[in-house]
Amino acid sequence: MSLIWDNLPACIQDKIYSYIIYNQPENLLDDIKSYVLIINFINISYLNTDDILWNLMLNYEKKLDNKQLHDIFTKRITHHTDTKYYIKKYISKMKTDDRYSFINGRLYRE
Repeated sequence: MSLIWDNLPACIQDKIYSYIIYNQPENLLDDIKSYVLIINFINISYLNTDDILWNLMLNYEKKLDNKQLHDIFTKRITHHTDTKYYIKKYISKMKTDDRYSFINGRLYRE
């Protein structure tokens, strides 16, 4: 079998690959939608990205005390001007429901 497969031209192999379908988890689409929604919210939001990053760090770096959090936050802000990189990093770790809760908390808090 592998002898035949190795001798097939690349265009035919690509055609065969296009017919192979892998099952995806049911919640994958919801996860993608929630990620895009929260990134769009942050991009068009009038909120300070530093404030959003600080809140995400408080939520996910629970094993650190406030002094350590402040040091890490200050280091990230001064050395990397693009705080959206770290925001995306934390958001990618969030569950779908947590993302929606974060947006609702940010929208209705102010």
